[in-house]
Amino acid sequence: RQLSLFIEKNDSYQQRMRRSHLGQSLLNVIAPALLYGILGIVLVAIFKIDDAIISEKTDIVIYILLLLSITPSLRNIIKIQNTWTKGKLAANRYTHLQAAHKKQAEISSLPVLYKV
Repeated sequence: RQLSLFIEKNDSYQQRMRRSHLGQSLLNVIAPALLYGILGIVLVAIFKIDDAIISEKTDIVIYILLLLSITPSLRNIIKIQNTWTKGKLAANRYTHLQAAHKKQAEISSLPVLYKV
């Protein structure tokens, strides 16, 4: 009975971990893909725009450098949900540990009766 309960819990845990790792992998892939996609869209837009708007070719370099300079900020914005989730899990774990420690301290502080 206990073995089957353990196996069920273990299977459930493994499925949750697979989903978590899949989500983490997708977050790791989405950030660079999105940033390179934005860079590609900017490059295509620059070449499709009339020459009157972009007077010099150095403007293209400026657009690309500006996009690359905001890349770290965009990457952090995309990954913030993962950071919040990890922080929430750590806080829950800490809360449970504190509660267990407090309960253990209350039990050890109870007076002990000895039979004489």
